[in-house]
Amino acid sequence: MPLPLQFLALVTRRLLARIYSQAGAHYVNIDIMKMNSLHYVLLAGIDAAPSSGYDLTLWLANLGQHFWAAEHSSIYPALQQLETAGLVTHREQLGKKGQTRKIYRLSTSGREKLKKWVDEPSANAQVRDEQMVKVLCFDLLSRERITEHLQRIREHHAAKLFFYEDSLQRHRENRSKQVRLGPLLTLHRGILAARAYVQWCDEALLLVARGEHRR
Repeated sequence: MPLPLQFLALVTRRLLARIYSQAGAHYVNIDIMKMNSLHYVLLAGIDAAPSSGYDLTLWLANLGQHFWAAEHSSIYPALQQLETAGLVTHREQLGKKGQTRKIYRLSTSGREKLKKWVDEPSANAQVRDEQMVKVLCFDLLSRERITEHLQRIREHHAAKLFFYEDSLQRHRENRSKQVRLGPLLTLHRGILAARAYVQWCDEALLLVARGEHRR
């Protein structure tokens, strides 16, 4: 009795993975490579501008921080996987300090892969705001400590708001280059989110000052 095709395919994939693992190779076949969200985030960043791993880290830490968080150590392995899968290519470039930098660009297949993903419906956003969980338990603290925490939170988001608004102003002043719609829209979203957080802090500080909470 012949074996099911799905079973044979699974066995073949496992054998290939073991062979390449024992050989120390970093082989990734795009047909069996499972793309995760970070892969697409990096493709999006490279689509915005050819970038090194360090450039992408800065991008996520600054302009991208309001829509994605990623560990620095996860970016370089993901880039290697994308390149081995043929979705990005790189060229070497000397940095300011003489070090060699890999500048990544999308390949044709990488751009098509990104375009297909962008055109698909997105899953509901997952919110994991540790600060809000702590706010939920503010009744455990004194009014003075609550006020201190809220002021610190406000300063943090006010700084983000200033950074985003300054970036938007530089976009508007840069008339010599064509401004892409996507980065501009996400920047506006970041401004609104930071502004809303600052407004929430102001209202929360007023509530605390009026004593509208119980310990």
